[in-house]
This record gives sequence, structure tokens and C-alpha cells, in this order.
Amino acid sequence: MELSIGLIGLIIFIGSLCGLAAFIQIQGLKEQMNLLKQQVSRLSKDGGDNLDVSFADNQALDAQSQISLESTSHLHATFSDMPLERPDLKTSAPHHPSATTKQLEPTPSILKDFFKEVKNQLEFNWMVWIGGLALAFGGVFFVNYALEAGLLSPTMRVMLGALFGIASICAAQYLHRREIVFERFTNYIPAALAGGGFISLFALTLFSLINYQLISATTAFVLLAFIAVSASWFALRFGPLLAVLGIVASYSVPLWVSSGQSMLLFVLSYIAMVTISATLVASKVKRVWLWYLIWSGQLLWLLVASFVHTDEHFHLAIGIFSVFSIILLIVVPRLTWRLISVSIPNLQFKQLMTLRPDNILLVIVLLCVSIALLGTGDFVSNSLLAISITSLLFLAPQRFNGWDSWLFFGLLILLILIVSQVLPSSDQDGLLAFSGTFLIALAASAIILSYGCYFSFRFPTRLSFSLIAVLSPFCLLASTYVQIADKWLPQVYGLWSTFLLLSAAAMVWASKRHLSTWQRFIWWCGVNANITLAMTMLLDKTGLTLALAIQVFLISILVKRTHVDMPHWPLKVLTFLVTIRLTMAPWQADYQQFELIGMHWTSVIYPLVIALFVMAAKCWQSSTLKAWLQGAALHCIALFITTQTSLLLVGNMPDFGHLSLHEHIVLSINWLLLAGAYLYRSKFANKLCQLYQIAAGILIFGSFAYQFELFLEQNPLFEQINIGSMPIFNWLLLWWGAPAILFMVIAHLLTPINTRLKKACHFIAACFAVLSVNALIRQCWQGEYIDLSNATSDGEMISYSLFWLFIACITVIMGHFKTNLMIQKVGLALLAIVIGKVFLVDMANLTGLLRAASFVGLGLSLVGLSGLFQWLRKRNYTVSN
Repeated sequence: MELSIGLIGLIIFIGSLCGLAAFIQIQGLKEQMNLLKQQVSRLSKDGGDNLDVSFADNQALDAQSQISLESTSHLHATFSDMPLERPDLKTSAPHHPSATTKQLEPTPSILKDFFKEVKNQLEFNWMVWIGGLALAFGGVFFVNYALEAGLLSPTMRVMLGALFGIASICAAQYLHRREIVFERFTNYIPAALAGGGFISLFALTLFSLINYQLISATTAFVLLAFIAVSASWFALRFGPLLAVLGIVASYSVPLWVSSGQSMLLFVLSYIAMVTISATLVASKVKRVWLWYLIWSGQLLWLLVASFVHTDEHFHLAIGIFSVFSIILLIVVPRLTWRLISVSIPNLQFKQLMTLRPDNILLVIVLLCVSIALLGTGDFVSNSLLAISITSLLFLAPQRFNGWDSWLFFGLLILLILIVSQVLPSSDQDGLLAFSGTFLIALAASAIILSYGCYFSFRFPTRLSFSLIAVLSPFCLLASTYVQIADKWLPQVYGLWSTFLLLSAAAMVWASKRHLSTWQRFIWWCGVNANITLAMTMLLDKTGLTLALAIQVFLISILVKRTHVDMPHWPLKVLTFLVTIRLTMAPWQADYQQFELIGMHWTSVIYPLVIALFVMAAKCWQSSTLKAWLQGAALHCIALFITTQTSLLLVGNMPDFGHLSLHEHIVLSINWLLLAGAYLYRSKFANKLCQLYQIAAGILIFGSFAYQFELFLEQNPLFEQINIGSMPIFNWLLLWWGAPAILFMVIAHLLTPINTRLKKACHFIAACFAVLSVNALIRQCWQGEYIDLSNATSDGEMISYSLFWLFIACITVIMGHFKTNLMIQKVGLALLAIVIGKVFLVDMANLTGLLRAASFVGLGLSLVGLSGLFQWLRKRNYTVSN
């Protein structure tokens, strides 16, 4: 019963698809009929004089449409959404001018008029489709009734059901051949009969396998495939609705039949054969939406297969199926089965990378290949898989120059292979450079370099060949270099550096043979990259970062000298990679204690990179890239200050898993410094302004969180914490004094961005300032430990008053000089607090002469301050007048 319900649901779904196909098919015919009727009625009004002329023009119009339909390649029918056409396949029909002819209006959108079309077709053809579905249900119910009633033997029941299906198909063929059609029904009655017959045969085969076990799984598989493929081929006679039925059924056959064994290679071979058949049918039927079914079925099976790593023929099956997928889904629709060479005007790199639907389909296929490479598998199997795909991607641009971007996809597959494999871990008898992944990287670099050089001379206007020749040696050898252990590097360095230098020499030779400025520029960039990588290997892994920064500088110099209008994104990518490496490297364990020329590597690399970025920025005057490079240099300066303060104050880079008190303090200060640098950079970052502000906000929040945690858990005012014995220049100056200054600077930078955040930063800075001043005063009296459990002397209390009286006076004077009322109010508030403290706290325990002297001194101070404030007020009034 469950199987019957499932089959009924499948039939309804397929029938719905067939109905939609029918609705779409007659839409164009109806509109042409309406236009012809309008022209006939217009001609009848114009009179008989123009009748012959109009009739001739209509014939010409029909002939033109026929020629256009016949001459249009199925490339246009398949990839209709692409702005690319084959010039050799364009055919222009002769134009017959006529006063009475009118150009056909463009066909309205299918989605826009979909519901209107459904309504119209249901009015005319509803009986046909209900009849076809009834026939299909009749076949299914006939088999179901035979199963339940037990009237006939299983063999007879199956034979009668098969006769019913075959009879339906034969009746459809008879009606179609004898052209027994009625008004408005065209070819849909035979199509409905044939569809019902094929569905009946498909369901009957499943019943024979599942319910009766009359046939084996292999026989059922063959029969189901034959029925489904036959249905799709009958679409050439009865229309595209049977193509939909056949294609959907063909791709679903492996889901219905299972042998209980792993047969991945067999299943994918079957799917490939189905795709070949469906491609032939779709190229004949010429319906774009049929290709969507083929793409979906093929790619879904490929995606499912890429996760089946347990099959013994996994890599062989994925390799063959991926190659077939690229050929059948992309190459054949673009070049036809004859693989005709196609040439179009050269496209920009962005247009090549966004070519639709070629690159979309290719990315899906390569995603499945990447999943297979990153999974389990031996080196030989993964290498054969990657090499087969890469070879196809490098051969394809010879037939169609719109696929030049496939060269870079092929290089990406090789990089994934190198990264996913385990590198050799022994010396291999002195032949380490010729083993495993190292051999693949070296051989691929040499082959691709030769390939790029040859075809760059053959097609000098196609820059992709020069680019791939330049990128391959650098990328492939650099990817192996960053993974190799340091102890094995001396065994491979000699061969690698020799190859890089020979590659650089070949690129110099190629640059002299090319006349194009762009070609020479690309080859010289490759020369610089190879020489820099060779020198990097001689030094250490930190040299790779320096090598990338040198590339930024050298490319900038080349652009300035050659006046090449180079796109900015390659340099932006290089700059981004350098800054990311310099940001992440100090926190990695391998770089914690690494030294260069007797110093920590950050003391050498950071200044060099900063200098390179600054000099590169000078080459890009009046360009947006100048601001980008200046921002990178500013970021590196902040990183340099961060790392050097950590090394000088703590002795090592902070460990985020186990941060000490001093590491907390240094890290919070460094984050505030970096946040200030980002906020300053955001003023000139244009499109990246918001990104810098978000990064600064995250750093400010993180620094404040660290400080708040320290205030609650490790506060020197409440716990015994050694802050240093030296007055002023101790940990308190960094703990609370530096954040007070930095939050004031950040508040100033936030002025044009957010007023509320500016006020919040001012408040936080004031809190840190109060804590730092009081703590520094207490340290001068208490020494290394300033917790409040220690007794406070009268001299210490008077010191607080004197310092804050001085600060209040300076604040009020500053407010008067700047004519800032807010600063004046703050200073007067501080002054009021100090006076209150003096009266209530400081003089509370004084007696006799000391009390009198204190009051006299306080009075004279207040009178003097009052006179000073009056003088300042009078001075400001005079200046304003």
C-alpha cells in the first residue's frame, strides 16, 4: 500500500511537470497566431490593392523566422542568459521592407504571465490531460487490483499490464502518424497517451521487482533505464513533455533499485549514459528548461557520490564522472558534439570569472572534486584525480577563449591536492625533492610554465596564459615550502632555488619577445616573485611575509615606470595577506622565540615591511591604492608597538590561555593603541571606513573588558599586589594612567563618528585618571603595596588635597584660555570637592596653632585663586571686545 501511494505521488508530480511543459510550449504559437490574425484583419481593411504585397511580406516574415530558428545554435538555446554568442553561428535572414509588415513584439516573461497561461490552457486542454492521467492511474490500479484479487497468476498480471502500457504507446504513435488531431489539441493527445503508457510500464517493472520478485535487481535496473530513456527519446516525436518524464525517471532509477552492494562506479556510469542521452534529446528539442533538469540530475548525483569514500573505486568513479560532467554539461552545450572551436572578443578578467552558466556549473563540479581530495584516499588516487581534472581545464581554453579563467581553477585544484596530502617525512635516500607531493609541485610548475609560454606567444592578446605561467611556479612551490619541516628544507632548497632562478630567466626571455606592455609587466612580476621566493627559502619562513611585501613594492615601481593601467585588486590581495600574516604570526608558538640577526623577528620584519609599504604608497599618487597602503603601514606600526611593548615589559608574547597580570595590562594598552590607529585610518579609508570602525569598536570593548576584570579580581587597592617600588614610573602608570590618556585620544577621534561614544570614552578616561592620580600618590607614601588595609597618614591625606587642588586650578585656567564652559565647570567641581575634603577630613584632627595656620593658608589660597579667576575673566572679556 505504501508503494502504491508513493507511485501515485510520483505520477502526480511528473504529470504536473508535463502540464507545465505543455503550457509553455503553445504560448509562442498562440501569440504568433494572434499577430497573424491582426495582420489579416488589417489587410482586409486596407483593400485588395495591397493584398498581394502583404501576403508576400507575411511569407517573407515566416521564412525569416524559419531560417532564424534553424540557424540558431543550441548554444543560444541552452545558455540564453549569457551575453556571449558564437560569431560563426549567427545567421541573419534577408530583410524584406514593407509598409504593412510589423515587427513581432518580444515575448512576455514566463513568470509574469504564468498564471494567465495556466488559466487559458486549462480552459482548452483540461480534458486531454485528465484523460492521460486517468490512463496512467488505470494502468497502476489495474496492476494493484490484480495483486489484491488474485485473479491471475503473477506472470499473467504482469504481462497484461505490459500489454496495456505498450498498447497506449502504440495508440499514441498511430494517432501521431495518421495526424488524427483536433482543433487546439495539436500533438497533446498522443503525448498524453504515450506518457500514460510509459508511467504504467515504469510502475509495472517496480511491482515485478518489489512485490513479486519476478525479476532480479539487475534486470529491473536495465528495464527501468530502457523505459526512461525511451520516454525521453519519444520527446522528439511527441514533444518536450515526454522529455521531462524520461529525464526525471532516468535519474531516479538507482533510487528504486538497490543490490545491497557498493556499486558507485556502475551507478555513475549509468548516470553518465543517461546524461549523454538526455543531452542529445535536449539539443534536438531545444528547450532551455530541459537543460536545467539535466544539470540538476547530474550534479546532485556527483555531490552525493563525493561523500561515498568507502567504495573501492571511489577516486576512479569521481574522476571519470567529473570529466564527463564538465564535457556533457558545459563543453557540449557550448561547442556542440563536434567540439567546434569558438572565438569571441577578449573579455576582461572579471567577465571571464563571472561567465554564466559555465563557471557556475564548473565551480559546483570542482567543489565535489575538492571534497573527494580532502577526504580519505591514497596519494596516487588523489593525484590521478587532480591531474585528470586539471588537464581537462587546461585543454578547454584551446577551443573557446571564454574559458581562459579555467586555467586558474586548474591551478586551484593542484594547490588543494598539495595542501591535502601528507608530506614525505624521511629523506627518501637523498631524493626527497623527487618524492610525493614535492615531485607533483615541481613537475606541474615546469609543465604549466612551458604551457603558458607557448600559448602566450601563440595568443599574445590573451593574458591568462602569461598569468598562469607566472603564478604556477610561485604558488605551487610556496605551498610546499610553508608545509615542509625545517630539517628537510636543506635537501630540497638547492633544486627548488635552481628551478626558481631558471624560471625567472625564462620569464626574462619571454618578456623580451613580447611587444605588449601588459605582457612585459606580467613577466617581470613573475621574475621578481621567483627571485624573492628563492631568497626567502634561504632565510626562513618569516621571509615569505617579507617576500610578499617586496612584491608589493616592486610591482608598484614597475607600474610607475611602465605606466600600465593595472587593476588594484592584486596588490590589495598581496597587502591583505601580508597584514594578516603579520597580525597572526606573533601569537603562534613557532614564532614566539624566533630570532633574526640576534633580535626577535618582529624587531626586524615589522620595520622593513613598514618601509616597503610607505615607499610603495609614494608610487601611487592620486590613487585610492595609496590610502590602502598607508593604512597597511599604519596597521604594521601599531603591531610593532604592540609586540615591542610586550617583549620589553613582559619578556614574551602573551598567551591567551594563561594571561598573567602584567600580560593583561600590556594587552589592554596595545588593543587601545590599535583601536586608535584604526579610528584614525577610518578617516581616509573611504569604502573601508565602516570596517575599520567596527574593528576599533571590538578592540575598545576587549580592552575595557580586560580592565574591568582586573578592577574586580586583581585590584591593588584591595589586594596585596606588587606594583613596583619606583615612584610614578611603575605598573600603575601603565595600569590606569596610560588607559586614561588613550581613552581621551579615542574620544577625540570619535568626535565626527558618534557623540554618545565620545562622552562615554570621556567618562571612562576621567575614571582612569582619578584612579591613577590617587594610586600614584599613595604609592609614593606606601611603597610597593598600596592596599587600603594599610594606615593612611595625615601627610598622605594633605598630599591628595594639594595635588587635586593643583589639578583643579589647571583645569579652570585651561577652560578660561579655551573659553570652554564645560572644562571650567569640571575644574570648579574639582575645586569644590577639594575644599570640602580639606574642611571635613584634613583639618578634622588638627588642633592649636596647626589648625589656625591651616585655615589661614587655605584662606589665602582661595583669595589668590579668586583674584586669578577674576583676572582671567577680565582678560577674556577684553579679548572678546
